[in-house]
Amino acid sequence: MNEFEIDIEEGHPYPGWREPFEASILNITSEGLHLLTSIPFPRPVDILEYRNLTGYGIYHDEYPLAIWKFGKNFLLPTPCNPDFERQQNPEETELFFERLPSRFSRALIDVHGIIRVLAETDLNKEFIEKLHELWTAPGADWMSYNNWLMYTFQTGTHILWKRAVTFDLHGEA
Repeated sequence: MNEFEIDIEEGHPYPGWREPFEASILNITSEGLHLLTSIPFPRPVDILEYRNLTGYGIYHDEYPLAIWKFGKNFLLPTPCNPDFERQQNPEETELFFERLPSRFSRALIDVHGIIRVLAETDLNKEFIEKLHELWTAPGADWMSYNNWLMYTFQTGTHILWKRAVTFDLHGEA
């Protein structure tokens, strides 16, 4: 299975990987949402859970976060900032919101940049519309946004999930 825009496969290095990091990066292209997660030393249970997306949601306070639920226990909140994406790649972002593609691709890499999981799922279009709706006002205050992120990421992921509007894999809210 490989429908990513670039030719990558599990067990191979992720293109552009330079050095170890532990974080997740969510970006928008005209093809859909793409999540790159780096866990330097993923355990077998992390790999299994990351492979099996079971739900997703939007936590919204001052700004939105997309939250991905893998397996039974793995919750991953990620910043989702279409305003920033528009600045970086305006044509791709506008095409994304015109088409509202439901494609969600994700990759998990280890400390060496080796792809441990490569997966793809279709998302509910209402989820994408809601994310877009939450970021319709351009010109976010980036200092405020970054401070909000730092504060929010100190909150337990299970608490964020409880407060999120969630969707299952069958598109039901």
